[in-house]
Amino acid sequence: MIENAVRHLVPGGVVSVSVVGDGESVALSVSDEGEGIDPADLPFVFEPFYRGRSVNEVGSKRTGLGLSIVKEICAIHGARVAIESEPGKGTTVRARFTSDGSP
Repeated sequence: MIENAVRHLVPGGVVSVSVVGDGESVALSVSDEGEGIDPADLPFVFEPFYRGRSVNEVGSKRTGLGLSIVKEICAIHGARVAIESEPGKGTTVRARFTSDGSP
């Protein structure tokens, strides 16, 4: 999550990481002030090997596995993961882990 945020950060942008617990659950959030994700790509970003239109440049060495791995790790721990993004404004990925492992 953090690597993606840094990679897509615009010059002078900020990456924020937040971890908040309430005794029942822990919420992890990574936000960036980056290029954002095209709304047409959002439903697919957690699929293995999916690379959005903006990153399909010739010669790119990215595999499109990062967010699918995040999703699998969250699933193993019974966490929910979600993403919000707005082109030109940035992206936020949130994961919520509960003490009993339920989403």
